[in-house]
Amino acid sequence: FFFAFKMFRCSCARRQTPKQQQLQGSDLMITDDGKVLVGTNMGLTVDEQDTIKLFKEASAGVVFITNTKNAGPLGAFGFFGGQEDGKQKAFGTGFVWDSEGHIVTNAHVVRGADSLLVTTGDQKACTAKLVAVDPDTDIAVVQVTDKSALAKFVPCKLGTSAELQVGQSVLAIGNPFGLDHTLTTGVVSGTGRQISSQSGKPIDGVIQTDAAINPGNSGGPLLNSEGEVVGINSQIMSASQSSAGIGFAIPIDTVKNIVDQLISHGHISRAALGVSLGGEQALAALLQAAHIKADVEGVVVLDVSGGAASAGLKATTRSPDGDLDLGDVIQKVNGQVMKEASDVFKFIAAQKPGAEVTVTVFHLEDESPEDLKVKLSRVTSDQQEKALEQQEEQEAQEQQQMPFFR
Repeated sequence: FFFAFKMFRCSCARRQTPKQQQLQGSDLMITDDGKVLVGTNMGLTVDEQDTIKLFKEASAGVVFITNTKNAGPLGAFGFFGGQEDGKQKAFGTGFVWDSEGHIVTNAHVVRGADSLLVTTGDQKACTAKLVAVDPDTDIAVVQVTDKSALAKFVPCKLGTSAELQVGQSVLAIGNPFGLDHTLTTGVVSGTGRQISSQSGKPIDGVIQTDAAINPGNSGGPLLNSEGEVVGINSQIMSASQSSAGIGFAIPIDTVKNIVDQLISHGHISRAALGVSLGGEQALAALLQAAHIKADVEGVVVLDVSGGAASAGLKATTRSPDGDLDLGDVIQKVNGQVMKEASDVFKFIAAQKPGAEVTVTVFHLEDESPEDLKVKLSRVTSDQQEKALEQQEEQEAQEQQQMPFFR
């Protein structure tokens, strides 16, 4: 075998062109197609070696997060996980934010946790505490305080998402399906996208990428070719809950602003109108069911609380006997036309708690418009998170009570 191997090497040497030969006195080799091979890894291109180096450096700041919840209704988690020893376990990714042990991840990764475990690349595990969450942007901060663990933490380098361009190379590090510290590569497929958070609020400026993002990748960093974090991998567009080449990352410029507030104040304060809304399809279905022929545009009010309820906004509901009790459609706020629920949420998000706005509604019951003065209430991100947890628990209980079909 050794002799055959030597013969192969010799025959290769005889066929080498000048470009293929190793340059004397250096560790460089240039192939016919122009690729440069460097150092002891002669089978690797410069780009490949750069990627390997980037992964080794960046992965030191990436952690594997285990969310453990005491046994409850199955299906409470919307990301990769399972049940073990009477406890529900779900897994995600996070990355080290600073030297104080703060770790940034997605809000849905840590939702409902009774305990959180953080595992580093060298398989060292330590407990973490929840600092704060913001469900509207799907961002959460947890913290590790163990001194021995902190000594090994390497904060990730932060970049900017403002200058990202379509076609730019990006890399994702995460724990897809529990396979910790997995690297996938791709490009920026689009910028300025909009996705919905689990609270139903729009997240703007989102990065679209074809770097494979699967369950378990949530909360992990999206990196540029300099190894800087430019986004948090958050969602995928797929019918099978696995990568279909369309993944979404929350831009790091948004993340920086939210994380600073979560660490400093423990929550985000926002103005709230006090309504749950339905979009164009909900309006069309409602108009058809109510036999309303008028050309009505706007956003259907599905639930009302706070200042909106006090001002007289009414939601469309269904009585116990099945009859529709018609409510309102929001058409304008402060004179600006509202075509979608996201239009309303974005407008209100730019206001301050306590501000008064004029809401133009169309009363479906008597098919008449009216301007209502609404004082915006104050809502905090931790209040929203509690409401979401309760909602998910209720939905999980209802799902568990449904008959199971094989």
